[in-house]
Amino acid sequence: MIDLQLQQELRERFNPDGSRLRENQLRILAILTEIDKICKRNNIPYWLASGTLIGAVRHGGFIPWDDDLDIEILHSDKKRFIAACQRELPEKYKLQHHATDNSYCLNILKVRDLDSEIHEVRRMGGVEYPVEYKYNGYFVDVFTVEKSFKPLIKISRIPIKILSLAQFKYRLSPKMLSIVYWMCEMVYFVLRILAHLCPFGKYYYHSYGSWFMSRRVKSEMTPTIDIEFEGSKYSAPNNSDAYLRRIYGDYTKLPDEAIMKPSHDTTL
Repeated sequence: MIDLQLQQELRERFNPDGSRLRENQLRILAILTEIDKICKRNNIPYWLASGTLIGAVRHGGFIPWDDDLDIEILHSDKKRFIAACQRELPEKYKLQHHATDNSYCLNILKVRDLDSEIHEVRRMGGVEYPVEYKYNGYFVDVFTVEKSFKPLIKISRIPIKILSLAQFKYRLSPKMLSIVYWMCEMVYFVLRILAHLCPFGKYYYHSYGSWFMSRRVKSEMTPTIDIEFEGSKYSAPNNSDAYLRRIYGDYTKLPDEAIMKPSHDTTL
């Protein structure tokens, strides 16, 4: 963890109490708390991931300028996670995926706060396109990870691009968009079969339908351990240092000031 005085200076600069960014962070922290309860009641392993995990290790909570919260689960637990959320999420929250919002075509699950609203944009080719989902509140991203190979992950980016163009540039009707979505799912199904036919792969990636290419090692993620995040304990990879260095290199150093800003294409 960085020097406490430096951490306090960063908090005062980027996300002091009462600021809009801090309000965002506290709302999504409340969502994480509910997810944590549901996962523990149903024995579903999850862990803080990506920049959220950097925040936990380096700052003891959110990266001061960060505006999102990411967790990961195994793809094999996805159906159980969806079923548990449908049963147990408080009414103020909603699990967003294609089955609950047919305008939402990502394979990243989102748990949304229905008592809030943000306006998102998608940037493609230097052009901003408005995002029009059924649910638009603050959210926690829930990524699924599974064993695969980089060539298959690269192939899976082609359907993602086609789907994004269909949704944002060409503005297909919900019915046509759903057809394209399920065609992409068929491609992912074939890629998943190919991945399972080869017994030698050891790396895990975000499931097909995500843009991200970083690889992970299952033994570094599970079984999980507890880590302090914003004054409470949440699940983290059992070897957070190896997990983070594999993806980011030396994550312990602060980035250049030019990129110390919220990363998501959202406006309030």
